[in-house]
Amino acid sequence: MFFINLGQAEVVTKGDMDMVLAEFKNGDHFGEIALALPNCRRTATVVARTNCDLSALYLESFNILCKEVRLGCVSLSLCVCVCV
Repeated sequence: MFFINLGQAEVVTKGDMDMVLAEFKNGDHFGEIALALPNCRRTATVVARTNCDLSALYLESFNILCKEVRLGCVSLSLCVCVCV
């Protein structure tokens, strides 16, 4: 999962014509599906539109943080809010 500290990015489809599906800016995040469904194929492509400063939360760190707060990660959204 990635957090945009500074910059802008877009979610795009890949094909004959790229289509912008969403836009991200400072404070936004993306890639949370990788934490909830680690064996799932990517569902989107995110492209930086400006220079970006990102922070990453890797699955291993996410699991450790969830165990530390004793949530068991039953609810991804709740756990992300508490762990981040």
